[in-house]
Amino acid sequence: MLLVPRGFHLGMGSGSLSRVKPGILTAMSAALALPVLARAAGLPRVLCSNIAGSPTSVVPGPAGWTYRPGNDLYTSMPRVAVSPDGLQWAFVTWIKSGGTERVAVIHGSGLATGGSNLVARVGGASHVVGRSFDMLDANVAINNAGQVLISGSISGATADDQFVARWQSGVFTEVAREGQQVPGMPAGTLYWLVVDSPSITSTGAAAIRTLLGGNTTGQAWILTSSPTTGTVLARTGTTVPALQLASVPQAISSFVFDQCLYSDTGDVTFYRATLNGPILTDQVAVLNGNVVAQERFVVPASGMSSHVAVLSPQDRGLVLSPSGNHFVLLGGNASERDWASLDNTVFVQTFEPIVPGSTEVFDDTSPSDCFIAASVTDSGKVALAARSSSGDEVIVLMNDRVILREGDPVDLNGNGVADDDLFVNRIGEGGLTYTADNRLFATVSVVNGADFSVGVVLLTLDASQCNDIDFNNDSIFPDIQDIADFIAVFGGGPCPTGGCDGIDFNRDDLFPDTEDIAAFLTVFGGGDCP
Repeated sequence: MLLVPRGFHLGMGSGSLSRVKPGILTAMSAALALPVLARAAGLPRVLCSNIAGSPTSVVPGPAGWTYRPGNDLYTSMPRVAVSPDGLQWAFVTWIKSGGTERVAVIHGSGLATGGSNLVARVGGASHVVGRSFDMLDANVAINNAGQVLISGSISGATADDQFVARWQSGVFTEVAREGQQVPGMPAGTLYWLVVDSPSITSTGAAAIRTLLGGNTTGQAWILTSSPTTGTVLARTGTTVPALQLASVPQAISSFVFDQCLYSDTGDVTFYRATLNGPILTDQVAVLNGNVVAQERFVVPASGMSSHVAVLSPQDRGLVLSPSGNHFVLLGGNASERDWASLDNTVFVQTFEPIVPGSTEVFDDTSPSDCFIAASVTDSGKVALAARSSSGDEVIVLMNDRVILREGDPVDLNGNGVADDDLFVNRIGEGGLTYTADNRLFATVSVVNGADFSVGVVLLTLDASQCNDIDFNNDSIFPDIQDIADFIAVFGGGPCPTGGCDGIDFNRDDLFPDTEDIAAFLTVFGGGDCP
């Protein structure tokens, strides 16, 4: 008997296997004594996990620390920050050594298993001599230079414990601290209590939200590169966003926690705020000073017939591309349909196909929020995590294809083969980044083939439609030897270099399939992946 793991489907056609996923193929090969045809690329690979005994669970730095076991996405690895070029990443998590548990910030680069650096941990020495980290906020930011922006509090006097600091290669530079003068504001205006919502530019400048103390009250969103230099981006009680849809323009009364975004290029602002007007129309999204969505009004250019009932919860309702030339909003309208918009044009709603032509639709029957997370590139490609009518959670590249689905196999040991009895379960809300080079980063919970919870992982996936043309991985391309080797392996021969990619070149999960030969020759000749 062949046992099929959760989320997998076998389709039969013309007497051959159709759409067989690698995990199933491995099981069938063992049962039927068939050779395993592994996908060398396109398989989700674990970077960090809290799965005991795995190298991916080992925290970089001091010996003995591992990622704390558990199945809860929101207390394990809630979300990851990724640099615009996709080569640097950082996240906040729980780590454990013996009976001691601490919140920590981890930095990684490329495909570093377990991470590259322990940036900070609660109880560890902080950037201020004689004081330790007391709390670390859940959100961090990172740029291409590997500069990580963190916030939280340090031990000692509570009058100056809240901070924002920039880390790079083991060195901290303080950006702001409670009790200091807020740059760009009247003398005596101080950072007070809350300093959060970090964004970082390519030059290391930080955009942060703070409560104001001293001789001024309220909140401000500040762009600063040091404790003494900076400008005010927006401020409660003073800033009145333009193009408000209500009849009487109102000033900002508060910013939504961790929903203030600043572009990597340092010239685009995007934030959610509450206005000081009527409660039915007080929620707004503001791009470069102009309201682009407001509670109880139809989203402009949306094509919707009913008004916005609500913008999605914090941490996932507001998305900006690295350079700021594209933005995504998630929300719901009065007809109780959730929606996602790109540059203020709604491109999908609940009960519409997850990809063109599919009978599977986006569905918010249970839980009530359909769209889980989104990411957009500078070229306008949108990756959207959502719940579907199949009962699965999926990540789709809009108007193209599904790139990750609940039940997909996951590569834990990094050997490029789905042989770890590990499968995607739930996708972290807000825990999604899609980069310009078609790489996906996501935090997900995972289960084994018996559907038992195993833990939480940070994974990455090469989401290109086709493999690259260096089939034999000898680092020489374009090279006609790759064509010869591809044909040889496709025909059942051995890989001449011992390290060839899989033969499912177009990644449609159909193989052996002559369409892969056609696609390989097309891309080799300079054409697009079919």
